[in-house]
Amino acid sequence: MANTANSESKITSISLQRPASVRKLLSKRVEDAWLLPSYWVGPENEHLRFLFSEETISSLAERSPIVLYGPSKAGKTALAVTLAVKWSQQTQSRPLHLTTAAEFSRLYSESIEIDDVASFRNRHRQCKLLLIDDFDSLASAPASGDELAATIDELVDSQRPIIITAERLPSSIAKLSTRLRSRLAAGLSIEVSLPSPSTRRVLIQKFARRLASKAPVDVIDRVASTIDDGVLTAEKCRNLVSLANGLASTDGNFSSATLAGVAGRSLRDEGPGLNAIGKAVARKLSVRLVDMRGSRRDANIVRARGMCAFLARQLTPASLQEIGDYLGGRDHSTILHSLKKTERLIASDPELANIHRELTTSLS
Repeated sequence: MANTANSESKITSISLQRPASVRKLLSKRVEDAWLLPSYWVGPENEHLRFLFSEETISSLAERSPIVLYGPSKAGKTALAVTLAVKWSQQTQSRPLHLTTAAEFSRLYSESIEIDDVASFRNRHRQCKLLLIDDFDSLASAPASGDELAATIDELVDSQRPIIITAERLPSSIAKLSTRLRSRLAAGLSIEVSLPSPSTRRVLIQKFARRLASKAPVDVIDRVASTIDDGVLTAEKCRNLVSLANGLASTDGNFSSATLAGVAGRSLRDEGPGLNAIGKAVARKLSVRLVDMRGSRRDANIVRARGMCAFLARQLTPASLQEIGDYLGGRDHSTILHSLKKTERLIASDPELANIHRELTTSLS
């Protein structure tokens, strides 16, 4: 684990891992889990330092099952995957099997339908490490929950780790079976919290550097401190920096009051809807909304579509897939490409940057 200096408290980093198998399996659901190359750990997540120590990783099987629980977008999936990969590298053990609770339940049901439970169990019980992401959904699937409890028993008995992520501590999930609750309580459970103010400052610095932000970091952080009532995830810190950069003029000047107003609404999910953004962009860039949401590839329409996606990402909580669905059913990777291209254009084209500032202000 690397260290970085911080004037108020010790902030450390965990270098994140994201193998190709994870990108293929989990890309749509956790598209923003790997916002930065490292996960920054402040006092709010002190227990993560213990979990990611070499000694703990080497004894992961003895402490299993490992449960990482906490609010959405706290970084549990990225941490769980990284923990699994580091364990594999340290112990030279593979294969790993990474899946979601919904996928586990679906495949188990299908295996019963086709009378091939043996193949399902072979996939989930013969691996060297099993990771189940987004565990909470299993509470409404008792048969799958019983199957997972039996799977945990077999893996624990054979000294193979299980890692689970959940929004709630399993013992607090009322509909969960006593058997499964007991199995999960026998291991190590660690809460993953959203960034504290000191961690938030480091995240803003990192995102500002990554986005080549023209806006002063200290001003962005002061604005963040006025709206941080537990809503500022790492993703929203990134969006705040992006908003500030979009509002800033070429010399870095911008109104902190305007940023506070825009950010306060959008980061609390009180901003405009996708359709309001689409209509505003269509009016401003003189294109038809139906064309922007359609298949036409004229340069002016593509530019408008990119601006719509970029503003939707900044001003709403919509995922890449939700933005893609609004813009004519485009997939999340197409939207991601459009966002990156639009960001480059805004940075290099003063006219487009001015249009972006005007739209951001009017939509707020």
